[in-house]
Amino acid sequence: MLEISGLHTGYGEKRVLHGVDLTVGEGEVVTLLGRNGAGKTTTLKAVMSLLPAMEGEIRFDGRPLKKVKTYDLSALGLSFVPENRGIFPSLSVRENLELTRSTRREVADGWTMERVFEFFPRLRERLDNGGSQLSGGEQQMLAIARGLLLNPKLLILDEPTEGLAPIVVKQIHERLMELKKAGLSILLVEQNFGFATTLADRAFVLGRGEIQWSGPSGDLRGESEIQHRWLGV
Repeated sequence: MLEISGLHTGYGEKRVLHGVDLTVGEGEVVTLLGRNGAGKTTTLKAVMSLLPAMEGEIRFDGRPLKKVKTYDLSALGLSFVPENRGIFPSLSVRENLELTRSTRREVADGWTMERVFEFFPRLRERLDNGGSQLSGGEQQMLAIARGLLLNPKLLILDEPTEGLAPIVVKQIHERLMELKKAGLSILLVEQNFGFATTLADRAFVLGRGEIQWSGPSGDLRGESEIQHRWLGV
């Protein structure tokens, strides 16, 4: 599904990634882990065509993404929930959700507003509230809901638990586990080691702009040296 091969990218002339290889298969959840500044968000920006690949290639469903514009990616089946959540604070929950209609990928049995409200009941209760009136957890639910309404083949999440209370983190984990069981592919960047490795099938550890370790998430939980050196766990 998603194939990143020999990716070099960065900002201006400064390279942040040095030959990153990463794959996400159909129906698979993959997590990309690393310390702050390791290049995790940079990797996601490259996938979403927000940064150009200086070297290497990114392919989705066999198609090179080099010349695909960011706003065209949703039609291919890519949905990105950024670290800052990307909601519109001055718009209501309803309006935030309705904005996805113009770019959504139409599929049979896709995500609808009603299905989103069944998945995140709290959003129904807050339907007419502005984005700025929501708690951090509610904002994250709204951000994920917006991503799901695009009917993605691959949902990309950047730090979905950042700044959230433990009870909300648990709720988000449960919802993402439901998506996993339903067969949705997910690429997750996350600082919460336990959250990420109990959700993901496979893990990639990024350090100094290179993949330092990759394998089943369960194996990573037993790699104390890797955890300490590259993740600070």
